[in-house]
Amino acid sequence: MILYVNENNEIKDVNTTSNPSLIALEVNDDEFNPFKDWTKAKICCYKVAVQDGIVTMMTPYIDSRIIEYMSRLDSEIEELKQIIKDK
Repeated sequence: MILYVNENNEIKDVNTTSNPSLIALEVNDDEFNPFKDWTKAKICCYKVAVQDGIVTMMTPYIDSRIIEYMSRLDSEIEELKQIIKDK
């Protein structure tokens, strides 16, 4: 997994980005990846430190009370996109 972060280590994109100002941090999926199976919206609520492909620090940078709501909405949007695509 590749996390794209800004100068404050806030995750702004996952796996791909169109923003050249972001810094790519590669996370080794073979090791413990705390973001595995998370929605992109939920991942982008965190700031991280990565060393040698391992997440050494992660903390939310938005109000943590709304993270699960954002994640649920992201999942629903992806489901709706798939329904539209299948028609």
